[in-house]
Amino acid sequence: MKDDDDFTEPLVVRPRVAQRLLNCSHTKLYEILPELESFKEGRSTMITLRSIRARIERKLVEANKSTSP
Repeated sequence: MKDDDDFTEPLVVRPRVAQRLLNCSHTKLYEILPELESFKEGRSTMITLRSIRARIERKLVEANKSTSP
């Protein structure tokens, strides 16, 4: 039986997974790709999960600033 503690979160994801995580289209992902840490592994683009989380945090901060009095 596998322990839940054995689960290791991925460090990188492919664009299709990043699209799902960010709930965006293929076109939008490639528009925001310069904001994300990415690299090529052979022909595949790999995007760091850390940079996806950082972008979400930045967007939350921006949203909170725009709604603050």
